[in-house]
Amino acid sequence: MALLRACVFATGWMLALAGSSTATPLAYEDFSYAYGELDGGNGGMGFGGAWSANTAFTEIADPGIALSYSGGAALVDGGSSALRVTGNANNLAFRDLASPIVADEVFVSFLFRYDGILNDNDFAVLWHDNVSTGSHTTRPNLGIKANQGNGAGSEDVVARLQLGGSGQVYAVDLVAGQTYFILGRLHRSAPGAGNVYDRFDVWVDPTAGASGAPDLTAAGAGGVSSFGTIGIRTANIDAVDTFWIDEIRYAATFEAAVVPEPSIALLMGAGLAALSTKGRSRRSPPRRP
Repeated sequence: MALLRACVFATGWMLALAGSSTATPLAYEDFSYAYGELDGGNGGMGFGGAWSANTAFTEIADPGIALSYSGGAALVDGGSSALRVTGNANNLAFRDLASPIVADEVFVSFLFRYDGILNDNDFAVLWHDNVSTGSHTTRPNLGIKANQGNGAGSEDVVARLQLGGSGQVYAVDLVAGQTYFILGRLHRSAPGAGNVYDRFDVWVDPTAGASGAPDLTAAGAGGVSSFGTIGIRTANIDAVDTFWIDEIRYAATFEAAVVPEPSIALLMGAGLAALSTKGRSRRSPPRRP
């Protein structure tokens, strides 16, 4: 009976999660592919096609120690595969969304770790655009630009809406070998379709249920009022450096960007099914030798 109640509760919880538009990510990529090239990978959810990636500098690999983060109810675990980045390109990897994002605000989060040494202007960002060509420097970017780019400070996390000026701000001095959970809120100060995104709030290692003030806010014209393509741009990564990226997620709310990944509900269901089977086997009479 207790098991039945647990199954009913879990089933109800999973249905509630599946039926909640605010809890379901708009797009989600956990890089759970076979080890090897990212190019052509077509997993995750919320995308309209496969990844196009530079095969010389991108690879799905085992990070050794999984990229993961927990804070309060936040639980983000990349598991035994992640995207390894070892070189430089404006369009290192990119992918179309299933539908362009046009909302007044959208949250984006991902896990990041680097091995090696961050030198001035070592650079790796997620860009948001409607085309896959060009440098995307006048489009919203979120990621890493070491030592404020020019060595003016030790902060490495960057959010920018345009290259230079008030549209580019920094936070947190990153440490090699440590995983960071980076979350951004891209929004417009004047709501309404057609108005460009002009604010990018960023939290580093946030706690679910306690967003509070962001660690930084970039302000300036972001060049787009919607976006249907996301990608990764890198620059100045040296041969001794490896950047790891995992668990990219786009969501309509802060909480949806930090709650456990969608597979958690499926794993819970599988676990309960296994528990039920185990319970039945214990009640079965032993077989004769």
